[in-house]
Amino acid sequence: MRVITIDIPFDRNARPAIGNKPDPDAKSGTFSAGAPWALCITPPPNQVLYSADAYPGRIYKLTLDGKILGVLGESGKQAKQFGWVHEIACPSENELYVAELLNWRMQKLTLRPRAGRRMVRSAHGHCNLAARNSPTPVQNVSGTLSVL
Repeated sequence: MRVITIDIPFDRNARPAIGNKPDPDAKSGTFSAGAPWALCITPPPNQVLYSADAYPGRIYKLTLDGKILGVLGESGKQAKQFGWVHEIACPSENELYVAELLNWRMQKLTLRPRAGRRMVRSAHGHCNLAARNSPTPVQNVSGTLSVL
């Protein structure tokens, strides 16, 4: 068995989407930074693993051996923020469908990674945020996927 640990620095003052702020020093448990809440592996030929945590509300892009390639997002209710990612679908390396439990929405992320960028808190590309029971996107946003 292989264990993959996601240990990326984050803003220790980051607020959760709701509730009390979890212990930023927690190394285990569902609210520890990097603890997976949702996983997705893209189809061949360029397979990567996406993993989402609840706090600080980020999505991580990894190789199948566990090397972190990039990170995007933060906890919250606005565009480019996530409220407890509950499911991820990844039909290709740079297209994600992210379902959130707290925000009752699904975000479609079209990623356009830019090499040489350091960690930032946003997704690059167009994120169509669809409201619950709404057949059309309600907002378009842009940002950057940081590639490590």
